[in-house]
Amino acid sequence: RFRRELLATAQLATRHVVGVHDGGVDGEDMAYMVMDLLVGEDLEHVLERRQTLPQDLALRIISQACDGLVVAHGHGIVHRDIKPSNLFLCEPNDRGIRILKLLDFGVARLDSEPFSHGLTELTRTGALIGSPMYMAPEQLRGVKQLDHRADLWSLGVVLYRALAGSLPHAAETIGDLIVQVCSVPAPSLHERDPAIPPALSDLVDRLLAIEPAARIS
Repeated sequence: RFRRELLATAQLATRHVVGVHDGGVDGEDMAYMVMDLLVGEDLEHVLERRQTLPQDLALRIISQACDGLVVAHGHGIVHRDIKPSNLFLCEPNDRGIRILKLLDFGVARLDSEPFSHGLTELTRTGALIGSPMYMAPEQLRGVKQLDHRADLWSLGVVLYRALAGSLPHAAETIGDLIVQVCSVPAPSLHERDPAIPPALSDLVDRLLAIEPAARIS
């Protein structure tokens, strides 16, 4: 998995994925990866501090995440673990702009050679790979052939939380969460907060469609 993350991330030439410059195994069999030194904080820490974000800020963050994922998906890579702690907001540059970096491709689905070799040995059938609260229904059900639409669902959960201050589905156990995510549509953002425009609420609804074919693609 470490080698696959190294090779996969290194090929994604975009400013919205953390840069990987080198990697390997040292003399003591310790694997290492040389990456960009990022200064800032991840979105999880921002949301813990602020609870919600202004709509325009939340959309700018998600838009940059989409820019990074477009490149990854174009290389046949599905991240599979999009969540606030893997969205890093760098300190503003000299123009006052904060650049988002996607982190942690360690559980990504890689469809292209040479990255797909040995994938079945790395993942047990039925194993949950990722963070359950942000997983798409098909990912929670253990579907092996996930595509880019699983990442879109996860982005929808992140955007929902950033706007509403809570996750779309609340559950006390993993079993309850799986049942809800796979069968119960997320409550409308506009109904939860009338200040959220219907068009934005509809966008999130489409990202959180239970059936992948109904999501924005």
